[in-house]
Amino acid sequence: MRVAENLFAERGYTSVSTREIAQKAGITEMTLFRKFHTKRELFIRILKEAWNGDSTLTAMSALIYVDSKDELKAFMKTIFEAFRAQRKIAKILAISPELLDKELFELVQSRLIQAHQDTKDFLVQLLKRDTLPEEIKKRMKAKDESDYNMMALHIMAQIMGFFLLDEVFKISSPDIWDRLEQDFTDRLVELFF
Repeated sequence: MRVAENLFAERGYTSVSTREIAQKAGITEMTLFRKFHTKRELFIRILKEAWNGDSTLTAMSALIYVDSKDELKAFMKTIFEAFRAQRKIAKILAISPELLDKELFELVQSRLIQAHQDTKDFLVQLLKRDTLPEEIKKRMKAKDESDYNMMALHIMAQIMGFFLLDEVFKISSPDIWDRLEQDFTDRLVELFF
């Protein structure tokens, strides 16, 4: 599965044959087909396994920090790490649009909806906390569900934008990503605090 994931991310789903996957993995093509009946089944398994193993956003609500600023920073770091972990999957989907049939579209859509919901839930918890000063709550002007939705969408769109920039401009320096992540997190913390 790792070999297939790497090959798909390098050249796209269509350009990679099952024969090549099997050879690079050190198995026969017949063995590959015993485990996965089709190349598409292999890809969907890669996708589901990557997403099923990523429960970092949902787990964030269990973290308890003394200071809400630290909690927000930790949450943002977790979101960045979750996106970083899914970069290969995102790249495969971006360079292989032929994959996006109804089934796969619904799978991707459900994952994005869950990430958005996790982000919104975290913001709701943060903003409704008794320890958060009233002036911050007023400044955020979050009156109802739609306000929290918009804040969560804004956060997700910004982070997705960073990763799209990397693909378009081939920015692969860890220092640049660390600075972007830190700058974005600092600005978000300033907004809240």
